[in-house]
Amino acid sequence: MSVAADPRVTAVLTTYRPRYDYLALAIESALAQSVPVRVLVSDGSDDDAVRKFVLRYGDRVWYHHNVTSTGPAENHRSAIAEVRTPYLALLNHDDAWEPEFLATLVPALDAHPECILAFSDHWFVDSTGRVDHALTDRMSAHWGRTGLQEGVVRDVTALLMAQTVPVAMAALLRTAAAQRHPIPDLSGPAYDLWLHYALASEQQPYWYSPRRLTQWRFHEGGGTSEGNPDWYHGAAFTWDEVLADLRFATGHRIARHRAAVAWLSLTKSLLRRGIPVAEVQLAARNAVAREPSLQARLAVRAPRLLRWLLAMSDLTRRA
Repeated sequence: MSVAADPRVTAVLTTYRPRYDYLALAIESALAQSVPVRVLVSDGSDDDAVRKFVLRYGDRVWYHHNVTSTGPAENHRSAIAEVRTPYLALLNHDDAWEPEFLATLVPALDAHPECILAFSDHWFVDSTGRVDHALTDRMSAHWGRTGLQEGVVRDVTALLMAQTVPVAMAALLRTAAAQRHPIPDLSGPAYDLWLHYALASEQQPYWYSPRRLTQWRFHEGGGTSEGNPDWYHGAAFTWDEVLADLRFATGHRIARHRAAVAWLSLTKSLLRRGIPVAEVQLAARNAVAREPSLQARLAVRAPRLLRWLLAMSDLTRRA
């Protein structure tokens, strides 16, 4: 489908040295929507390969180049600032939308001006694109989407605490709302969690469809599959922001636990990477301050012992 003269939705597709077969599938899934869409590819790398790849799509896809190599938070922030349509949706370069994604969510936001975003459930697919039905069902339950009824959802604090909304690839946002909350660099790869927090802080309702309207691809090197310390740091930063925000007072107990888990995960990730002990202990102290677990206290007092225990655990798991 070619882009209409005045599309109402921008697909914000950020990338950094991607797999081009995945990138092509993502772009083409956006172009295949029955609702006219502007596709904006924002490149976080400092080379010219993505621009050359995007040129093959002609005027159906716009290319946004950052002057220097950027992290995921800055890449999304700069791309969102470029959007001029009333609605936007984020699309990871290795994910894809089902054909009826926008046709379902756009009319919902049109009909419910009080809602700040609309979102759906989604599929989990492997590196080849095969749907993992069992994993999809487990994750829908894990993130609190199983049993959630179609329509307006007003308890946005509960949705944030459960991390129910897949902001990065299964949500349609009002552009003005997203642009009111520029994504901070400290959120890093957890930019979507931070953006969910920022949008929820407005305490406006959401609209939900239980249909699985997008595909989230799990593969080696994606997301947190390799224990990315930058993701854990961004998540910890975000949950600390939630803890400091009185608008989420009813969820502070859960937020404190999630912050502690993120700080402890960061601690263990740094230990596994051989990061200097002082940096490890700083993260561990932050974990202890929020929830003094045994592992967090051990990381403060005997980080080298915890590093050895983690190495033994990793060996046992791989055996």
